Amino acid sequence: MKKILIVDDTEDILEELSDILEMEGYQVSKADDAKKGFELINQETPDLIITDPFTRNIDGFSFLEQVKLSGKYVTIPVIILSTDSNNITKERAFTLNIEDYLQKPCGADSLIAAVQAVVG
Repeated sequence: MKKILIVDDTEDILEELSDILEMEGYQVSKADDAKKGFELINQETPDLIITDPFTRNIDGFSFLEQVKLSGKYVTIPVIILSTDSNNITKERAFTLNIEDYLQKPCGADSLIAAVQAVVG
């Protein structure tokens, strides 16, 4: 079973994404901020991270940089899920070698397709 970590500071989003992915057979861990997300990564390395680039405590981009620039976690694929449609934000995200950038609100079909494209 593939493990997915969702990092988002909106509880409703965490629950909705978790429900969708669990119904598809994925094992889901949730963190409501980047600091907790990094703690969960250290406990059990996920097969995929889905995160909002704007979270509490640690800026989401700083979280992504820690994940993508660390030797230990550099290979973990990341999908961004954000309300920000600004091209500068998207470009910054893709410079960190993310796999996909989805716009909130994101339908279940789009989310599942993006996840399946990355981890199967």
